[in-house]
Amino acid sequence: MVLIKRANAKLYSIGVGSSYRVMGIAKKLLETIYTELALLGFKRLFLEVRVDNDAAISLYKKMGFSVDKNLEAFYLDGCDAYLMKFDIK
Repeated sequence: MVLIKRANAKLYSIGVGSSYRVMGIAKKLLETIYTELALLGFKRLFLEVRVDNDAAISLYKKMGFSVDKNLEAFYLDGCDAYLMKFDIK
């Protein structure tokens, strides 16, 4: 789900079932989101991800996201999150 506010969009959730991972589905979903947001004139896409979710962080970095800042104790269990940003071209 993507929430849109002015020039920025926020990705709240993206998921691929465990039996469908490593098939390029998440990459295709993100590419589709990028394309649609670019067509609508948006400049940036933000998301939060747990700092211990190495697989998601790796995917987001491969897809062009960068860590914007660390959000301390962001989750209810006290885990930090990274706020990640993608500049839409």
